[in-house]
Amino acid sequence: MKYFLSLSFLFLIGLLSAQSAYHQCGVNHEMDAQVKERLLANRAWAANNVVPRMDEIYVPVNFWRVGFDDGTGKIRITDILDQLCKLNLDYSDTRFIFYLNNILELDNEDVFLDPASYGAFLGSQKNGEGSDGVNIFVCQNAGTGGIGTTLGYYSPNFDFIVMRKQELPAPSSGTLTHEMGHFLSLPHPFFGWEGLPYDPDVHGNPCSVNTAELVNGSNCNFAGDGICDTPPDYLFSFSPMSCVSGCNFECEIYDRNNDQIFPHEENVMSYFDNCSVFEFTTDQENAMYDDQASPSRAYIRSDYVPDTNMVATNWVVNSPTIAQKYDNYNSVLFDWEDLDNASNYLVTISGSSNHEIIVEQSELFITDLLPNGFYTFGVRAYNQVSSCSVFTPAANLIFTTGDLETSNNNISEVDHISIYPNPVRNGSTLTISLDLNTNIAMTTSVFNTTQSTAISIKQNDFHSGLNNIELDVDGFPAGMYLIKFDAGDKQIVKRVVVTH
Repeated sequence: MKYFLSLSFLFLIGLLSAQSAYHQCGVNHEMDAQVKERLLANRAWAANNVVPRMDEIYVPVNFWRVGFDDGTGKIRITDILDQLCKLNLDYSDTRFIFYLNNILELDNEDVFLDPASYGAFLGSQKNGEGSDGVNIFVCQNAGTGGIGTTLGYYSPNFDFIVMRKQELPAPSSGTLTHEMGHFLSLPHPFFGWEGLPYDPDVHGNPCSVNTAELVNGSNCNFAGDGICDTPPDYLFSFSPMSCVSGCNFECEIYDRNNDQIFPHEENVMSYFDNCSVFEFTTDQENAMYDDQASPSRAYIRSDYVPDTNMVATNWVVNSPTIAQKYDNYNSVLFDWEDLDNASNYLVTISGSSNHEIIVEQSELFITDLLPNGFYTFGVRAYNQVSSCSVFTPAANLIFTTGDLETSNNNISEVDHISIYPNPVRNGSTLTISLDLNTNIAMTTSVFNTTQSTAISIKQNDFHSGLNNIELDVDGFPAGMYLIKFDAGDKQIVKRVVVTH
């Protein structure tokens, strides 16, 4: 098991429960044949080359948030983080570590509703912005035809994955794990039976199909999925037989040699569902390693090593406080303490309006909330690999906004403002330097994070050129402060941190 996952899933116990969505992927027989062809080609290539076996194989992943033309309808970013977390859990017994390379945006209603009809277009996106990782397009639908509802598919023609949006919020879903297996050259173990599952009334018992894989392994290198440690599977999970249910196969079925068949129900690439665990076989893992090392996969290989350290969870939120009332609505500051190993923070604000915003610093200044709004607030910390951390303990922290409006227009007369030192230690002096292109009168105000009370107000007549203001912060409690410069109906807001 990978060390960075050892404690990651305390918040998602449901991930360890029965998994019910490995079946019904959109890779049909023709697509699966292409996957198998690549597997066999990789095997031949590996036989004539030294294939390195790294202890850890880092794989960059690009998630595409596809939506309507107006940008609505997209998957939530928090669901993407959950799926990355789930993907690494499911591959934790392999050498693969998947890391978040990019979250990309695509506003295209046609693709959102029917991605299978726009393979070449999505391929061009993959070769453009997505050229440096595995590309996963999350759309409203993922249908390619075939049995049942399609939950996702891998396109061997264009080398990307499509996921149905409804699959990502489900923490127990293993669809992406399954499709990533296809990306890494794994066919279905029931290859050749797509569209017509085994039926003893049609195929006989013993099975009379001459091309079917045999239990004794004599044709395992080319029959079925071409992998010898995956036992025969004649798509039994879709068979009409009553002795098949979920993850339970209790049928006495024999191959043409009269050897009884015991399929691997828990195999990630099968269509059995509701198993307590799913797994890859050793030969499947080796096939995936060969694929990642092959010439066709050079674009996902690099010397880059992402941060695999677990993000800390000792949250300290400075603002908002519980049930805090912000007098302003279009000038609100959220602030929390840095967490070890976090490279990004996902801020979610829900209620009168909804927002998902990624920041790198432990603060967010937002200007587009609604007046007299009722909101909940949460922050989720993550890095490129450790995406399993929970939201702040007060993930449903409630706050409200008032109806006061703050103008945030830039003041054209100000060319540059610098504030130093920032952070500033309590008891020190803060210097504010303004570079102006003309003379102007401005009011300088300092507010705490509630923005309701001005701690300091100064009226200044500034001259063209460099102007300095000194502010004594003695007695200021540690925390975040706003410095506002007002010139009529125009305003500039800067932030400063005071430390002990």
